[in-house]
Amino acid sequence: MKNVFQNLAVIFLLTFCTVYSQSAGEIILKRTDLKLFPILRLSDIYSILPQIDLYTLDGYHHTSLRNNLFEQTPADITILINGVNTDFGFLDKVNLSQLPLDPNSIDSIVIKYYPVNYSGNYSAGVLIDFITKELPEDISFSLSYSTGNETGDPGPYRYTKYFSKNVDQFGPNTSIISSYGNNNFGLSLNFIDQVSPATDEAILMRTPNFIFQNYQVRYSGLSVNSYFKNNKSQHSLFTAFSKTGQPLIGYVYGADIYFDDNLSTEIPYQGQDIYFVSGNKILLNDDDIISIDLNFKHSSAEQSKLSNDYNFKFDNLLINSKAGFKSSVGVINYFAGLSFEYQNLDSKSDGINHRRNITSFFASFDFRTTKKSKHTIDFNLRKEKRTSAFFSNITSLFEIDNQNLFMFSASLGNMYNRESLSGHLKNTGQFSFDNDTIVSYHKAHNKLSYLFNFDYNYKQNNTRINSGITCFDDNGLNYILNDFNYNDQERIIENNSQKLFADIGGSRCGFYLGIGHRFLKEFEGRFYYRYEFNLTGDEIYKMLMKRIPAHKVFYLLTYQPAEDLYGSIAFTYLSSSEWIEYRDIGVALNGLYKSKLSQKFLIDFSITKNLWKEKIKVSAAIKNLLNNRIQYHPVGGTFDLTFYLKVEVNFNSVLKI
Repeated sequence: MKNVFQNLAVIFLLTFCTVYSQSAGEIILKRTDLKLFPILRLSDIYSILPQIDLYTLDGYHHTSLRNNLFEQTPADITILINGVNTDFGFLDKVNLSQLPLDPNSIDSIVIKYYPVNYSGNYSAGVLIDFITKELPEDISFSLSYSTGNETGDPGPYRYTKYFSKNVDQFGPNTSIISSYGNNNFGLSLNFIDQVSPATDEAILMRTPNFIFQNYQVRYSGLSVNSYFKNNKSQHSLFTAFSKTGQPLIGYVYGADIYFDDNLSTEIPYQGQDIYFVSGNKILLNDDDIISIDLNFKHSSAEQSKLSNDYNFKFDNLLINSKAGFKSSVGVINYFAGLSFEYQNLDSKSDGINHRRNITSFFASFDFRTTKKSKHTIDFNLRKEKRTSAFFSNITSLFEIDNQNLFMFSASLGNMYNRESLSGHLKNTGQFSFDNDTIVSYHKAHNKLSYLFNFDYNYKQNNTRINSGITCFDDNGLNYILNDFNYNDQERIIENNSQKLFADIGGSRCGFYLGIGHRFLKEFEGRFYYRYEFNLTGDEIYKMLMKRIPAHKVFYLLTYQPAEDLYGSIAFTYLSSSEWIEYRDIGVALNGLYKSKLSQKFLIDFSITKNLWKEKIKVSAAIKNLLNNRIQYHPVGGTFDLTFYLKVEVNFNSVLKI
């Protein structure tokens, strides 16, 4: 390991590498960035976003390490399409793998990983906005097919005549796109079908009620993406229907899986979602713009038809509307407006219906005090019944010269810990899979939290350096400490006790460094390092933060010797972490479960070849090249050496109208 890092250091000093288009708390992945990586599912972008801290138990579902930590924190990731909120997710988890949007439909991706007001949308943690691309003229078709094999796990092949106990299959994943475009209008139809295994030993050893048809997740999605624009207005519409369990095409059943953090186990379920996401801009003149956004989501979910351990069935309706006005007064540009959110969860299994109405006012102002200094002030005020909360941010950029840029930002508010609907129902004892002994407790209202960031950017020719320090001061948090252990006889994870910690807080800081350079025409390197540490806080706060690796190192080297051939190799290092709620799990099942996760070192490799003037694209990837034992959660699966293959067929403008 020491020699490996020495070699990496030499490569780094020789090549100087960068972190995409990045500033403090923001990353922009452009189409040229996405082109270099074989993306089988949208969640694969996480592998090139070291700034985001996640855990996964099966490689298919991903969850934020931070945002689901405390009792009143909101859903872990906010998903937008063309700047409009989608309310995508199931209860308090967001599985990006199942967003019914094909990677080939994306022009760029904006990622915000600090609390932020973004185009009138407030996010307490990670926000991802997918900007779709304009479609090729006339009629086009695209087809992609991908699959993969992982060594080391008993998988579906174990139950076929081609028996092999140490191979697990990922996929197949299929995507079909048909589109039509012209100068002012575009329409695309996309169908996605996915299969993901749930056969890792760590999962099967604590889910004795699983039967074979629960061993894989089946997902299908059908979406329509359209846009219309002229000199006076711009309109976009994304509609989708998705389904888990019984696929839209085919007869093989595969329930989806929800991991309940308070039970520490998977719950099989089947469900379907309908999305309507509309963004509209009316251009009054060169300076004045009216924007009207509307999104509608209806979800229904129930226990898997092959499972009888948890009886539930519910419908969930979410409606979001937002209206804003963008203009300027003198040297000040501003964007202000109102948003309204309606939530209705109807639990048919126990006859409980819960509604919420949330109103927000937002505003953003940006102006210059000198030619080389720019400032932004924004805030969001949220009102629900008799409670209110706010979030405010001020950012200042100072351009020293063409090469050096400093940025300072400060945020404060009590919206960091905004409750999600599922969290609210859980805390009031109205809806939950578990039987918490603590169902109500004191909530600390109006406790302010703070965020400070200092950022420095240096750019010269093909070299860019980005570094800074970010500090959080968290207050008014609530946490229920579980005590999990493994019952060998029942083959389940049990919760020995629960202890409430109310109104806790603490402060933490993180230093980051990104360096980058393009060299020898064919090579580009990208480096990222992050070190995070606690300053002050309650003892329980400090222990909880240990689940986030203190050190993270990421190095990506891309190589493009020809226009139709390119590849990449990525090195990732994560330091050890510790999960206090699994302190009594011991080393169950010979180390299969453990509270302290060792450091991780991964090498991922990919290569892509375009054929027939990019009408055919073949991508191959190897993940965890060294076949190290990789585990992201104390009771999660382990990830071994995995091979992937993806084939795409693209016919642009094949039929003129």
